[in-house]
Amino acid sequence: MRGSACLLLLLAAMPARAASTPVPSTASDRGTKDSGVPVPLQWMIRQTKKGLFVPLPVVDTDPNSGTTFGAMPVWVVIGSSGALRHIHAAALTYNQFFGIAGQYQYFYFPSPQTSLQVRLGVSRLFNREIVADYATTAFFDRPVAFNARLEHSKDGSGRFFGFGPASPQDGESNYTLDTVNYRVFASVPVREDSPWRVGALHRFEANDISGSFSSIPDTIVKYPEVAKDVVERHHNTTLRAVLIYDTRDSPITTTRGTDAEAFVGGASKSALSEYNYYRYGAELKHFRPIASPNESEPRFVTAARIRFEDIRGSVPFWLLPSLSGKYTHRGYGEGRFTDHSMAVFGAEQRCRLYERKISGVSASLWLDPFFAYGTVASNPEEFQAKYLRPVFGTALRLVAKSQLVASLDFGVGQEGLKAFIDINYSY
Repeated sequence: MRGSACLLLLLAAMPARAASTPVPSTASDRGTKDSGVPVPLQWMIRQTKKGLFVPLPVVDTDPNSGTTFGAMPVWVVIGSSGALRHIHAAALTYNQFFGIAGQYQYFYFPSPQTSLQVRLGVSRLFNREIVADYATTAFFDRPVAFNARLEHSKDGSGRFFGFGPASPQDGESNYTLDTVNYRVFASVPVREDSPWRVGALHRFEANDISGSFSSIPDTIVKYPEVAKDVVERHHNTTLRAVLIYDTRDSPITTTRGTDAEAFVGGASKSALSEYNYYRYGAELKHFRPIASPNESEPRFVTAARIRFEDIRGSVPFWLLPSLSGKYTHRGYGEGRFTDHSMAVFGAEQRCRLYERKISGVSASLWLDPFFAYGTVASNPEEFQAKYLRPVFGTALRLVAKSQLVASLDFGVGQEGLKAFIDINYSY
């Protein structure tokens, strides 16, 4: 249930530092007093001795896994400084493909630079997950960015349509990916206070695939030549070197600056992997604010991005670059266009519609029209303009600066409307 109730978790967090402000408790008071809590939420937010309790509905959507409905009570614990300290969220949901599911999410914020997320989930059909993710920008109080993630999951929403930029929509197939993996990443500045950083990533994964729901053809049956070698668990160890240039004001609630990254890495059968390949790529993102002279925060932000990735060698199809999904091309579901090379570029104009200070925290609502073009090919020399897939749309973002962002994206490509919900996605 990736991204489940992301918007709702943010709404719960937005008034967190206003816990000392009483919430109206009578019908005549609700929605009439300036409590520091957004009016639509005053009906459901209840204060506790240590924070807030928010019984929330869940409405989640994804092009591959469909729509999810349910309920999620959220407990928000606020520290003595007034900052978020803990979030506990337990959800009971129903999905048309996976049936009834239960999930527990825990967020811990020991400092403004550090976060820990733990997620446990199980559904009646296919899906299981145990995930722990730790991230900090001040590892052992030094200017070291460090991220560690451990995961064991089964996801029945996988899609494969064949290879190449012209893979047909009716080539859709479905699979369940069963994975055990971990990832460790660290980066350090090249010198004190420099925007340039060097980093290294190590990742291990053991994966296999199986069938999922019967309404979509099984990948193993429809593409036997692709799936024949991956139905048993295979392992892969990846090493990657990264060069980063980052002048953003925030990696999450970004309003200005540039983020550029280039990487090269791969795997070898001589280094605990069953595959031989190398992978390289680069991404450039730039954010330009437009603010009135009397405003401390911009009312408009222009954001642009270009990304390229290429892989050489023989690897399972799910390790190949993919032009699809929330993070690369918002007009198509995950797995839509897959091949060895991928390129995408686009821009969006972020427009702040509403902002409110809640005990010193800026909570705002943004509307972001966007466009993008992208394609895939078997190698970079074979990129063709006729296969540039367009996407146009708009995103609705809720921002609690500088801890959380939740977004609801609507993108229209050549195959209709797609919608995505996610949390803490900068661009």
